[in-house]
Amino acid sequence: MSYRFSVCGNVTIDGGKAVVYLTNAEENTALIKLRVLDENGEMLGETGLIKPNEYVKYVALSRELPQGTKIKLKIMGYEPQTYRSAGAATLNTTIGGQSDQ
Repeated sequence: MSYRFSVCGNVTIDGGKAVVYLTNAEENTALIKLRVLDENGEMLGETGLIKPNEYVKYVALSRELPQGTKIKLKIMGYEPQTYRSAGAATLNTTIGGQSDQ
């Protein structure tokens, strides 16, 4: 099962939350979720399951991350009836600073 998503690669911090704008494309059937991991693979936060044509702006983080911190955004897809894996993708990036939103 293939699926499309979009996510902000320039992650900023807003009040202890990572601004990610994870969007599940309207044409998908898969559910998706995102995990924020540190460079050692420790989970710092995650979204719930996101339905097609929905998005999540923030991910709450378990600790403060200064600008320049290396992180990984792991996006995982799931089949809607069985919750079996539909595949995953990982984006390596860094914290870009504080959000001015």
